[in-house]
Amino acid sequence: MNQSAATDKESEGTFNTQDDGYTHLPDEDIRDIIDAVRSQDSDIVHAALEDLSYADTAELLAKVKDDDRDELLSMYGHTLDPEIFAEMDQELSRITLSSMPAAQVAKMISELESDDALLLIETLEPDFQKEIIRKLSAKTRLVMEEGLNFPEDSAGRLMRREMVAIPEFWSVGKTIDYLRTASDTLPDNFFDIFIIDPLHHLTGEVPLSQLLRSKRSVIIKTLKQEEMHCIPAHMDQEQVAHIFRRDDLISAPVVDDSGRLIGMITIDDVIDVIDEEAQEDILRMAGVDQGDLYPSSSYAHRCLYGRKCGNAGADHCRARDCHAPTLGNQYVARHLERNTCRHIKRLFIRRHDRNNDGCNFC
Repeated sequence: MNQSAATDKESEGTFNTQDDGYTHLPDEDIRDIIDAVRSQDSDIVHAALEDLSYADTAELLAKVKDDDRDELLSMYGHTLDPEIFAEMDQELSRITLSSMPAAQVAKMISELESDDALLLIETLEPDFQKEIIRKLSAKTRLVMEEGLNFPEDSAGRLMRREMVAIPEFWSVGKTIDYLRTASDTLPDNFFDIFIIDPLHHLTGEVPLSQLLRSKRSVIIKTLKQEEMHCIPAHMDQEQVAHIFRRDDLISAPVVDDSGRLIGMITIDDVIDVIDEEAQEDILRMAGVDQGDLYPSSSYAHRCLYGRKCGNAGADHCRARDCHAPTLGNQYVARHLERNTCRHIKRLFIRRHDRNNDGCNFC
């Protein structure tokens, strides 16, 4: 894909693909895919979708007209990875999923980690939620029902149930062997191992980096960190984000009222909360109401960065969704994104430096 700057005439109505180093799906690629959908050229559509990342596919679905999106989903929706819908703006995700059969949505939810699955289902109408939940396995159904029982914007809605929890009397070697043996049941990404007692109460946590640097004979109990950052399940998500920022956390355990470990929250779960909070603060400082710009921060970012109004872009930009970016709005979006990325980079650097003492893996 051509990333070079185009002339004003050539770039009119296209998407900016070189803005502060961030790339977006070019208008010409969107046009090619939609033309292939309209002409029912399945080979081109399949090849194009396979080349796109989850975020790119979500961006594609966000930028095309309703009719084109509906046709693309009806013809190729069964080939799309469920992670794509977790990448979407929540309102677009709600509209898209609401048009699908409950059985199809249930199948998608069953393939996602619990936090992403709850993110998809919580925006749907209650009756449709119940229809979907009835089609889930008993285990997944219980997780979704418990998640929906937590207050909106609480840590319980943000957490994932998949985590690694072990007894404190295990050795490092036994723990590593367990992680290898149970790899199919572990979360895709995790950074800390939680230590529990026989009643599943949280007693400590061990960073994965510290575990891998320790000898196999070392008992897990001796590696426990003195300071824990337990998140109550009913804590407000903005308070969770504040704790992550203040203490430079990558992950944190979530406990119920009795102190039992019920889930974990990782930094990627918190990023959206940080973005929304930062956007509210910036707009408040500018004297602008959030509703004056865009329906959500993620969709605002796509509009501000990825779109220029013009005739060539009209096919992919519905009038009620298209907002020509003003200098002030561009500043808000760029400032928001830079600060979020700086926080993530600083967080990982600090966490690495704090634990970088050598390695005695196995």
